Amino acid sequence: MKKIFALILLASAAYSVTAQETTTPTKTRVRFGVKAGVNSSSFNWKHEGLEVSGVQSFYAGGIAVFPVSKNFNIQSELIYSGEGAKVAGTKMELNYVRLPLLFQYQHISGLHVEAGLQPGFMITNKATNVETKEEMDTKDQLTKIGTTVAFGFGYRMKNGLGIDFRYAKGIDNPFGSADAKLVVASGGLSFIF
Repeated sequence: MKKIFALILLASAAYSVTAQETTTPTKTRVRFGVKAGVNSSSFNWKHEGLEVSGVQSFYAGGIAVFPVSKNFNIQSELIYSGEGAKVAGTKMELNYVRLPLLFQYQHISGLHVEAGLQPGFMITNKATNVETKEEMDTKDQLTKIGTTVAFGFGYRMKNGLGIDFRYAKGIDNPFGSADAKLVVASGGLSFIF
């Protein structure tokens, strides 16, 4: 997993250096922006009799769009993402810094579709009993690095304002041995300068 993440970062850095060395028209230059919105997340946990439900949180961060051709972009992001679930009466809040790398097809109408990986580092986690409000220590029970596969779509106006929707499913397990994968549906606004 660390090798894949390092390769993604290296490819992004190499592409951004190449993109900065050439003078390109306005529509094909590297563009930056911001985004924010809401997350609805849960665990896809295959354990019979275990009650699992979703939690809502938010995400916010920055975007870099690297044009590859007229209709194709590589979009890299740095995002704070609140995720988690309610499991058997315990609310689990997992907060990540995610570094999505998405391949995006942009239609001339402003519609776009995207797919890629979202590696992330868990920066905080909290487990709270829903009834007693007692906090439990889960620090040693969860893995610190987690990656999701993401698929999304959206619409961007000519002024740079956009609306984005994304679905992400974990390819690894935050609990290590338990059969649980994060699933996150998100929607929000973005602005590309």
